[in-house]
Amino acid sequence: MPSTLLTDQSGFTPMIARLVGMMTYARETTLEAVQGWTPEELDLIPDGHANSAGMLLAHMAAVERIYQLISDGHPDPDGALEAHHWPGLNLGQQGRAEIRGRPLRHYLEALAQVRAGTLALLAARDDAWLDEPLPLWGDTGNRHFMWFHVFEDEINHRGQLRLLRRHQPGHQGLGTTGAWLEPLRDGLGVRCRMVHEGSPAEQAGLRGGDEIVAIDGVDVRDTLFHELRLGAAPGISSTYRVRRDFGELDLTVTRVARLSFPMCGRPPGHSCLHFGHVAQSSDHSGRVVHAVLQWRDAGVHVAFWRCHGDRLPVSGDPVLAAGTDVADRLRGLYG
Repeated sequence: MPSTLLTDQSGFTPMIARLVGMMTYARETTLEAVQGWTPEELDLIPDGHANSAGMLLAHMAAVERIYQLISDGHPDPDGALEAHHWPGLNLGQQGRAEIRGRPLRHYLEALAQVRAGTLALLAARDDAWLDEPLPLWGDTGNRHFMWFHVFEDEINHRGQLRLLRRHQPGHQGLGTTGAWLEPLRDGLGVRCRMVHEGSPAEQAGLRGGDEIVAIDGVDVRDTLFHELRLGAAPGISSTYRVRRDFGELDLTVTRVARLSFPMCGRPPGHSCLHFGHVAQSSDHSGRVVHAVLQWRDAGVHVAFWRCHGDRLPVSGDPVLAAGTDVADRLRGLYG
């Protein structure tokens, strides 16, 4: 996962560096949304949807490419846009007819190729160029807004990707190992960024910083990370071959059920819950409710305490609710 700290970056002027940070983070969340999708899943257009996931990914690449040309002052950006980008830019009937049958690698490479051009363009410019007023959409804008719009558009379509995911049976009801995996380098390979305390991954011996060279016997060192289908149902095990200073070893991790939350009816200010952390919110009476997530043999366990004021729960506080049926507990607490 890219850094959540928007700050200076080598090779870019200050405002451009922060823009690049936002674009990089948005792109990673886009790729996470389609992690391991098959060509059939990428081509699916469910009832009520206008575009497939593949069409949306092609659209993201095309929009970024046309804005490269526009922001660089090309006199005829439409004429300069490469022919293979037009189906993605136009979508509609042309997109549905032409953007089909492609593996995820095709879209990953297209997005990476266009992004490399964007970074080269931005590295060669400065903040004054970014802020320069110029005509845009019948008004006055600047390149800063143009590039904001590029990743704003991507984020909108990322939401559509997540909706499309709900129509993919193979991506429903997945378990978790409690390990946070990420690309090792330049989008290739697999590295374990961290493991949650007490999780199946930690119990199996997986550590943050481990380079994973194979998963279930398949060498992943030269595989695009987001091509890998890492999810599986609770109870399904995977064997990770990890490389450490003394050599390689195999670690087998069995997935457990993921924590589930109600999608609506949350109280105002309700916090997301994180493993080992305390979150708080107010119940109907205005009293503070604290929740702590922990790992248990059967999966994720949550315990709720009701306290007065802002203090954190301490030993001896009455437990309001505990168990793995978190969604039902929350509905009972908040109605």
